[in-house]
Amino acid sequence: MVCPGAVNTPLKNSTGFLGTDRENPRVKKLLDRFERHAIAPEHVARLIIDAVEKKRFMVITSFDIKFLYFMKRCCFPVYHLAMKYVSRMMNSLEQKPL
Repeated sequence: MVCPGAVNTPLKNSTGFLGTDRENPRVKKLLDRFERHAIAPEHVARLIIDAVEKKRFMVITSFDIKFLYFMKRCCFPVYHLAMKYVSRMMNSLEQKPL
């Protein structure tokens, strides 16, 4: 199972958040932050190949995803609060109907 987190591929340009405007400065800031944080696909591929060779079940490619996975397994209440915060932040980016 691969948990890649942010990977710098062209796919990032074809996705969006339902109800948001990619031209909104807050959305642009979030997307720029994602792009700066994203890992090169070649690096992710190397991690996956190494894991297959070592017969590992799970491949987590970035520290933030490892941290979230750890929090979900070991400290679910904190993880749950963090996910609620992210959800509220994403909802605040939603376009309001006219």
